[in-house]
Parts: sequence; C-alpha cells; structure tokens
Amino acid sequence: MERSKHAGLSRALIAMLALTVVTACLCAILFRPAVYAEQMPDEIYYTGPDGAMAIADYAESVNADSVVLTKNISLTGGAPTYYNTDNNTTNCCAGVAGAIAVGCYDRVYSEMVPGVDTYNTRFNRYMPMVSSTALKSAIQGIINDLHVRMGTNTIQPGTTETQFLNGLTDYVAAKGQRLVPDSIVSGGQIRVDSLIAALQNDQPVALLATQYNTCTWSATNISINSYLGAHIMIVQGYAEYTFYSANVPVKVLPLLVVQTGMQLQGQQFIYLNYDYATIQNAYALRVV
Repeated sequence: MERSKHAGLSRALIAMLALTVVTACLCAILFRPAVYAEQMPDEIYYTGPDGAMAIADYAESVNADSVVLTKNISLTGGAPTYYNTDNNTTNCCAGVAGAIAVGCYDRVYSEMVPGVDTYNTRFNRYMPMVSSTALKSAIQGIINDLHVRMGTNTIQPGTTETQFLNGLTDYVAAKGQRLVPDSIVSGGQIRVDSLIAALQNDQPVALLATQYNTCTWSATNISINSYLGAHIMIVQGYAEYTFYSANVPVKVLPLLVVQTGMQLQGQQFIYLNYDYATIQNAYALRVV
C-alpha cells in the first residue's frame, strides 16, 4: 500500500514536471520577440549611404560625334524623391526604398499614404517631399514604420533582403493590398526584357546592389563614379543612348534611372555595366 502511494506520488510529480516544461516552451514561443526572417550566416545587410564608400572614378572614351536617346521606358510620373530626415533612423535605405515604392502605388491606391496628396495630376508628377510639412511628416512616418516592420538594426546594422521583403509586404497588407515581388535577376544580371515589362506595367523595381555607380556622358566620354556598399534603391526607368560616328552607331549606353533615396542625389543614372555594378537581386514590386 505504501509502495503504491509512493508510486502514485512519483507519477504525479513527473506529470507536473512535464506540464511545467510544456508550459515554459509554449511561453517561449508565444512571447518571444518578433523574428522578421530566418537569418543565414552569409546574408547581406543593406545599410545604404551610412555604409557606402566611393571607391573609384572611371572614364570611358567614345569615338563618336553625337549621342541620341534611342530607348526610354518609365513608370507613369516617374517615382517620388523621398529620403530620411530623422537622424535617429539609421542604416535605413531599405525603409526609404520601401517608402518610395509605396509612394508609387499611392497614385492608384490612395490609402498607401493616408491623409495627404502625393501626386499632382495636373503635371503628372509626384509632389516633392518638401512641398508641405504634412507630406514630409507622412513620408518620414512611413520610413520609420518600415524601419520597425523590417527589423532594421535588430540583428546587426542594416536590413537583409528577406527582412526588406517581409516588412514591405506587411505594410502593404496593412493597407488592404497584397504585394507580389518578382525577381528579375538571373546569374547576377538584370533581365532587361523583364525590367522593361515591369516598368511598362507601372511596377517599381527594387534594386539590391553591393556595388553601384552614377554616371554622366557626352558624345566622347562616359564618366562613372563607383561606390562600394550594400544599398537598396528603386528603379523608375530604363534608357539607352546610342553613340554615332558619321551616322553609324558605335556604342549603346544602357542606363537604370533610379531614385537613390538620398537627399543630395535623388534621381540618378546607373550605367548597367557589370564592371561597375554588382547586383545581388532586383524585384518587380506588383501590388494586386
């Protein structure tokens, strides 16, 4: 009888211990901090201008006497020039790029940037961020919101590709829409036909690069400023300039027209030459 009593107590104690362990595990799952993405050891963290570094200036000579714009595809109205104005929001190129993409869709879905007008229908262009205090405050609010949704700086400085996509998807869903990101990169190179199709369908393209450039040109020279750093930008257009010598084409200059997300640079041209650009991925951002 005594042995049976002790056995019953042992079984009860084991059951209580098991229940305690299960309860602890459930609490750990239910109340753990938000995890934005499963992190891989080699994931790239995009920090933008906070971590970018100019590495070199290059020049390509061209034996031409004229240069002509021969292809030009753009989003309707281009894309808004947005940038971070909060010194406490750091390493935030992902949030700024997300805000620019959101701004592109606010032209169609007004709830994306609630409470303010972002697009001038008379001139078919996006309003400058500084056009009103209300707009500036609204855009900075979205950047800060995305900064949190993306988990920027929560693991190490910057935002990973997965965090960027997850946070932007979450924001769009909160506004009643669905984001579908379609990669348009194969073998480290942008599929230009897919890029053009996205732009023609008014889909902004998120560009994730670890080396990028800005460039200017004349009939005889292409000047390239190259930067080393992980940065996310929004592509709003694609252009090609053809160089001619005695009316004979001698070179084509392919360009991405991007919003850099930087106040002092804004819209820039990236020479789509992989000697001066390292593209990790690019996504056509569809909202459906």
